[in-house]
Amino acid sequence: MDMNDIQFSAPEYQQDQSLWDVQYRYRGSVDKGWKIERNGATWLELGPGYVPVKSLYCGICSTDLARHLLPFPLPQIIGHELVGEYHGEVVAVEINASHAARGITDHDCEYCHCGLDSHCPDRLTLGIDRLPGGFSPWVLAPVHAIHKLPETVSPQAGVLIEPFAAAIKAVEVSPPSPGDRVAVLGPRRLGMLIIAALDSHRKLHHKQFELIAVMRHEGLKNTAQALGADKVILIRSNEHEDIHKQFDIVFDTTGSPTGFELAVAMAKQTVHLKSTHGQAVMGLENLTSMVINEQTVTGYSEQKLLQLMATNFGNSTNKNIYVSPSLLQNDYISRFDTTCELVSHIDDAMFRQDPPQQFDFALVSSIEELNQLMRPITTQGQSLLKASGTVLLAPETGYLEKSTLINEISQGQLQIVTSRCGSFAKTMDVLRQLPGLAEKLQKHLVTQTMDLGQLAEAMSLAGQSDKSIKVVVKTS
Repeated sequence: MDMNDIQFSAPEYQQDQSLWDVQYRYRGSVDKGWKIERNGATWLELGPGYVPVKSLYCGICSTDLARHLLPFPLPQIIGHELVGEYHGEVVAVEINASHAARGITDHDCEYCHCGLDSHCPDRLTLGIDRLPGGFSPWVLAPVHAIHKLPETVSPQAGVLIEPFAAAIKAVEVSPPSPGDRVAVLGPRRLGMLIIAALDSHRKLHHKQFELIAVMRHEGLKNTAQALGADKVILIRSNEHEDIHKQFDIVFDTTGSPTGFELAVAMAKQTVHLKSTHGQAVMGLENLTSMVINEQTVTGYSEQKLLQLMATNFGNSTNKNIYVSPSLLQNDYISRFDTTCELVSHIDDAMFRQDPPQQFDFALVSSIEELNQLMRPITTQGQSLLKASGTVLLAPETGYLEKSTLINEISQGQLQIVTSRCGSFAKTMDVLRQLPGLAEKLQKHLVTQTMDLGQLAEAMSLAGQSDKSIKVVVKTS
């Protein structure tokens, strides 16, 4: 096969959730770019920095099952938990096709320049946003997104690297302190990996903290314990022990509004949100956008404000900050010696700018202002608050009494932290340092392996929590 001209048939995901076999053709090169043809017509043109990778295995995750609900065009070949073959080696492929991942250096993207390339506004996302994914014989992968699997990691276990990287990132962002009680709420696919990531963290960093799985399905109890949970609390009935404000950190992996409400009720300090559902909950309208952008909402304090002022975004020292009018009048920020550019109003023109005007961080006094900041303004989910940005909620009067959650945050009792993609290199390093971990993950999480021709059946099975945890599709 000419590696610059590849033709194949693959099942393509439609808006009505059906799958149709479609003819694809990739023509081009790493230096000049690629033309993707679909049923003989040009479908997508890519710039340079992509190489063909033969797909071997691809895991099914919750994003695949909810692909029709995401704000990205369909139809598409989906699948992003990919293990493939490249130059005779078994590799895992990261999903974000940013300038940095493609090896493109001639650009002015501040995200790629400052290490936030997973938030690059020009990126495509394997199997999610336009770039054809892993449920096919071939993918076009960014040259710097290809990672050789360690010899101790099988191809089937390799499909877990992408979600395990996200789990490790969550623990890095919200690391437990010695003596903490940490809960993982609703563990199944991603939640079980967060349990394993937390257990790996305490082994590698020699920390002592209690790790508790909180779940409804008794059938997953042994799996949680095998992956590192010290204790399992079943909440199927009212007979379980009191869990109200009993945990320092709660990792919410439920993907449901009621799950988030329970996480808030359980947490004393931090709710780390990993799974989203696209719905408003507890007055927050844009939780999905928050997770995509890895943003934080916390209470105001002078210490936090000074820390944010001292942290540069990219090469910028003249930060763009939103301060609500009432807080600006009350001198929350103007008394500090700063070169920050302060903005005290949000108007419709900000949502129409290309590229959009964005704030490095923000001080707000109401849930309405918070929702306005987090509102998505691009198909990539970008909001007026920059990726990895923080909102400080100050204890002003007026709107706060409408939301118990906002009251807790503004008073410094709780913070909402989010995270998304993680580092494959760090994840593989963890797997090397803990021999047997990859095998244990595969043993306890990969419940079925099916062929590509059975993709519809495999996706149906993956959606049934009583019959599967992780379904893997053999694509070669």
